[in-house]
Amino acid sequence: MIRFFNYFSLFVTWYILILNTIYVVLLLISLIGIIVYIRNKIAGRIVEVIASDLAPPVSLLVPAYNEQETIVKAVKSFLQIEYPEFEVVVINDGSKDDTLEKLKNEFNLYIVDRKFRKLIDSKDVIGIYYSKRYDNLIVVDKINGGKADALNCGINVCSYPYICTLDADSILERDSIAKVMQPFFDEPDKVVAVSGIVRIVNGSMLDNFGKVQELHVPKSNIARFQIIEYFRAFLAARKGLSMIGSLLIASGAFAGFKKEDIIMADGFNTKTVGEDMEIVVRLKKIAYEKKKKSKVIFVPDPIVWTQCPEKLGDLAKQRKRWQRGLAQVVFQHRSLFFNPRYGMLGLFGYPYQVIFELLGPVIELIGYIIVPISYIFGIININVALFFLAVEVLYGIAISILSVLFSELSEKKYNGWKDFIILVIIAVVENLGYRQLTVLWRVMGIYEAVVRKQGWAKAERKKL
Repeated sequence: MIRFFNYFSLFVTWYILILNTIYVVLLLISLIGIIVYIRNKIAGRIVEVIASDLAPPVSLLVPAYNEQETIVKAVKSFLQIEYPEFEVVVINDGSKDDTLEKLKNEFNLYIVDRKFRKLIDSKDVIGIYYSKRYDNLIVVDKINGGKADALNCGINVCSYPYICTLDADSILERDSIAKVMQPFFDEPDKVVAVSGIVRIVNGSMLDNFGKVQELHVPKSNIARFQIIEYFRAFLAARKGLSMIGSLLIASGAFAGFKKEDIIMADGFNTKTVGEDMEIVVRLKKIAYEKKKKSKVIFVPDPIVWTQCPEKLGDLAKQRKRWQRGLAQVVFQHRSLFFNPRYGMLGLFGYPYQVIFELLGPVIELIGYIIVPISYIFGIININVALFFLAVEVLYGIAISILSVLFSELSEKKYNGWKDFIILVIIAVVENLGYRQLTVLWRVMGIYEAVVRKQGWAKAERKKL
């Protein structure tokens, strides 16, 4: 038994060491990618896209369920973007609050008798509204079917060949669509999805049109911790994975796709709460089966701002849902596991998600329990315990601080040294309790997937 606990403690420690080392490697790859992006991100290219008559029109799809606190300002920000031709399609997914009424009153909506082809199966539409104030705003009122079903309905109704999915509590920067469309211009036959970085807007000042006027570090420590997580997840993991052809998720908060690709794949999957990851895995899988090259591109600009939960209960719901969605997706596509037929998708991208993102929190949680108990009862020596502590906490702190530095390199947004110092301090503190709590929630999310829990578990929204 003593030998078992010693070996297991070392296994957990080496596992976390390998995981954190992969993160560092991805950070370094990301750094190279960010430097290249900054050098190539000539302002004239974006201006050229915005002014070009050849820029393909885009439909912005905004699923909304009980979003009365945020929907008006979010839609205003979407309508203010700089792009030659676009439409905003809000899909009211059977909201039980005043979401639809807020939209009707603010944008002078009127109902129209519009026909459309049901290219993808979705719940029935109750009514379609146009705006007297904005001729490129459409609001679809439908029976509740969940986020994926709302997106499928939006694809049926929208008019344009490219779509961008957006959350109803998001704020877009003016040149966001031009930036996310750029990879489609560069490699139209290879790019299947483009995702932008998501940044947290809590605590910041917005104008009446939803533009971020002043960016501040939130007063809530829970929100501050999430800023570090977003930096680590987007600038380290996603940018790095994108560069080695292994990115399998385009964030539902802001992602671009070809409409015909989504239709060909039979739409977003309504049987998972991880529809943003599942559609990317399916698109790449289809491309491999057709022997076509495919890319999922990550754009490292802070181009979409979103609210994050500020209550532990809401945050727990979100993290459990994310992990539940991951578990559902990897189970649905288990045939990819180390399958050489699917190249990097089968040999690294998918196994990485299973071994480290899905199973990681389970192994970490066991380590948090077994290693201290083993040391207290004299089963393992001080060297093993300190090795675990250094790998888990000190290595984690280093990665978090590097993520903050890379974020500032990518595109400085916070003003002054005060905010930067606060973020560095938070990068240290979040590894001392907060990270362990998120590990527990992720394990609970896996359990929810095993018992096949349904539903979205929506967090409370604050007025923007």
